[in-house]
Amino acid sequence: MGFTKRLALALLLPAGLAACASSGGSTDIANSLSPQRPATAEPVAVAGFEAGTQPEFCPNVTLREGTSILERPAFVASITGTSRDCRVADGKLFMHVGVAGRVMPQGGTGSSTVRLPIRVAVTRGSDVLYSKLGSQAVTVNPGGGAQIFSFVDTGVALAGPSDRSLTVFVGFDEGPPAGGGRTAAAQ
Repeated sequence: MGFTKRLALALLLPAGLAACASSGGSTDIANSLSPQRPATAEPVAVAGFEAGTQPEFCPNVTLREGTSILERPAFVASITGTSRDCRVADGKLFMHVGVAGRVMPQGGTGSSTVRLPIRVAVTRGSDVLYSKLGSQAVTVNPGGGAQIFSFVDTGVALAGPSDRSLTVFVGFDEGPPAGGGRTAAAQ
């Protein structure tokens, strides 16, 4: 991607994320943040999202404390924005949850591709309804500027579309995958 395109993306992405977060998720973040769906998307969740309608309520996305920065000898990654888009179909809430950020090289190592571990989890109180650990590849060039990344989880499908007690958490997480991302509601 050329410098002009990266600069435009860097300037427009935070504004787009803020608009999505403040508008109740009326923008399809899967299209605005990522040109392709992740290979890990659940086919049922994607089909339900595409067939669904805009709900009255879409849970907010919250950065879990202590998970917005990932520091390594070769780079420092930070999450700079989150967003979500919701649809209701067949009595289920389908969500696309987006995370955007920057990776800044540090140290004198050569050019490399790093994998950022990003977890998306949905809770109701202390009950975990959905948890999936994803990965986003970013190329880091020493001496270069910050690289922008975006990640979209399109696999969230939950029963109870009007449940206002749901909370969506995102953040860097180097722990093991929780149940492979499947939920009782999606199975």
